[in-house]
Amino acid sequence: MTRSAEAIDKKTNKVAQAGVIPVRRMDDGRIEFCLVTSRSTGDWIFPKGKVDSGEDAPQAAVRETKEEAGLVGFLPDYEPLGTYVYQKNGKPHEVVVYSFLIEQVLESWEESDQRWRVFTDAQTAAQMVPFPELHDLIHWTEERLSLN
Repeated sequence: MTRSAEAIDKKTNKVAQAGVIPVRRMDDGRIEFCLVTSRSTGDWIFPKGKVDSGEDAPQAAVRETKEEAGLVGFLPDYEPLGTYVYQKNGKPHEVVVYSFLIEQVLESWEESDQRWRVFTDAQTAAQMVPFPELHDLIHWTEERLSLN
């Protein structure tokens, strides 16, 4: 896979990205969310990144999750949970967000020397992320998994 130039949505003039809300169900039934630190700001975020040439958004989201967080798993639904927009280098970036069910947590991964990783509950995850648009998506994800 080759890294492409920033994919700009011609309709919105935003940089297109794909990301996930990674979750795992513990043996005791608790649901945990995984966050990583941003390399540029140190904020706690969910894995996300650009869609590479030859990929679609779901494929990019899965790849970025392994690269940034060292998580292996799958998207239970190819329909996005929602989107959010943030500014980076003076450009608006729009992230399409998917649910991601964690199957394996790698001890070492591509960006493990550049990021911290943490597992936490929904309430704490919502307090940690700097994007208010994600709060409802976090709680909706928790409710959805609690019903299964």
